[in-house]
Amino acid sequence: TLFRSVFQLVTRPEDAPDEAEVVELEFAEGVPVALNGTPLGLVELLESVAAIGARHGVGIVDHIEDRIVGLKVRDIYEVPAAAIVLPAHQEIERLVCTIHENQFKPQLDRQWAYLVYAGLWWEPLRADLDAYMERVNERVSGMVGLKLYKGHARVVTRSSPNAVYDASLASF
Repeated sequence: TLFRSVFQLVTRPEDAPDEAEVVELEFAEGVPVALNGTPLGLVELLESVAAIGARHGVGIVDHIEDRIVGLKVRDIYEVPAAAIVLPAHQEIERLVCTIHENQFKPQLDRQWAYLVYAGLWWEPLRADLDAYMERVNERVSGMVGLKLYKGHARVVTRSSPNAVYDASLASF
């Protein structure tokens, strides 16, 4: 089958453990710095997150892509660390940014990705977008808990000293 022949890193979701696992990622100024309360260097943290995610079948991406030359292609990726770290980072961003910043960010991400994909690394706009992202990431500190189960990574907790959210003001 496709799953048996293609995947080398990620466990088939059907074969993943029957028990969910919650992992906690801590961020400091946009960078993941700890896993489950243990401070780690970035490479070690990403390798550890990837191993946990792969065990739980997290990180299979089946993607239809529009190439620069006009072709549509189907790509299948195994990205367990990205499937955990990126949503966790986005959740802290959503917590510490205003509605206007949160509505703008997906546009910025698409533009940045296009410039890099198109080989326009030295385009001044790419550096301008980086400056905005670096500024926002100054506030992206906190903790996110994700529940991993049978191919899914779902955010279940989030906290930040920079949170715009205030439960006492938001209850109605």
